[in-house]
Amino acid sequence: MHKWIYFVLGLSLILSAVCQSSENKQYAIINTTAANLREKPSHKSELLDQEIMGYSVKLLNKKDNWHLVETEYGYKGWTTESSFYAVDCNELEAWKKCPKVRVKAVLATVYSQPKEKSVPVASVE
Repeated sequence: MHKWIYFVLGLSLILSAVCQSSENKQYAIINTTAANLREKPSHKSELLDQEIMGYSVKLLNKKDNWHLVETEYGYKGWTTESSFYAVDCNELEAWKKCPKVRVKAVLATVYSQPKEKSVPVASVE
């Protein structure tokens, strides 16, 4: 039993060191309803795809306030910094493990707490 605990603890420390060794956060979680992915880092550039709120992307390159990202399904495109929240691999794993909800309504309000009288945080479509 103790060997198993030490193995898990050691593995956690190794993974933590690997994740924290990067100077910059290499991943991001989309924080807008739909993040536009463009061919070039410009609002005038062709719209290639969109990524949905809550999905993660890998940060590949940066130019001004634009980032070249890669989606979970391998698609690449440029999006603005305001479209995501940058995270390291530990934060990304924590995000993937936390409970989530899927909105089925055409329009809904997200609240800061599970009460309709709490502060509204965002509207989702």
